[in-house]
Amino acid sequence: MTYLVTAATGNIGSAVLRALLERGERVRAVSRSERDWPAGVEGVVGDLDDPDGLEDAAAGVRGVFLMSGYPSEASLLDALPSQARVVLLSSGSVPGGSRQNAVTRYHAESEQAVKASGRPWTMLQPDSFMTNALRWKPQLDAGDTVKLPFAGVPIALIDPADLGAVAAAALIDDRHAERSYRLSGPEALLPESQVAILAAGLARRLVFEPQIQRRGPAAAASTDARRLRRRVLCVLRRRHARRDNRLAHRGGGPRATAGDVRRVGSPERSLLLRPTDAHWDHRRAIGQTVGRTLGEGESRARDLA
Repeated sequence: MTYLVTAATGNIGSAVLRALLERGERVRAVSRSERDWPAGVEGVVGDLDDPDGLEDAAAGVRGVFLMSGYPSEASLLDALPSQARVVLLSSGSVPGGSRQNAVTRYHAESEQAVKASGRPWTMLQPDSFMTNALRWKPQLDAGDTVKLPFAGVPIALIDPADLGAVAAAALIDDRHAERSYRLSGPEALLPESQVAILAAGLARRLVFEPQIQRRGPAAAASTDARRLRRRVLCVLRRRHARRDNRLAHRGGGPRATAGDVRRVGSPERSLLLRPTDAHWDHRRAIGQTVGRTLGEGESRARDLA
């Protein structure tokens, strides 16, 4: 069986590709240009922004890993075999999110399109990825101060390798059909803690500085409502965590139903920017920024975790 992976050179798509190869599956990988792929991978040149660019790539596949919100979505879904599984990378903002938010809206519209296609589907709804730290690169170029917004908001970042493993399982295992998974990393970290871990990994004295969010009068008027909403969400997340821990201790594990928050990865892999971790192969740009090579020895020894 062959599985189609879109955006196969990206942080998430490449992790899905590797996870499928680890399971012995064949992969058809979509990229914008010709590339040298490992054994077991058939390369296809295509552009997700081309409305009709991926129709041929869909022929004969058993499933597809799809990104939300691209113009090629409709024609690709139409071209898929009738029983091909669709695993969509959506967003944690979709359950309960406002359609007034543009990001939430395009993810939700993609979910609707996938369900309307009549193909078996699985929705992956993560919050944030460890690779988002690559956005700090310009600040690391400029000096040792890292300014980040939302200083008081902890986020349980997900390693793309963990998300890739979840996506591969959803593509292969029929038990994941017609399920939406809210995904979270195993440990919630404040931005200051993330920067501290980066500092230790790079042996630099990095300084975290809260980024001031400038608000207009209308935004300032709704601050209290947003704070209350965040508090309610925190309470709900804690309840999910306590329930999942109880189930895990009983050997049942968290129940896989829409709306549940599923933690992926282990605590040992939850810390951001561990320079000896093989998962940093595709994030080495940060190390190059400061003249260091992250994880070279172990990454060569362990191609994947």
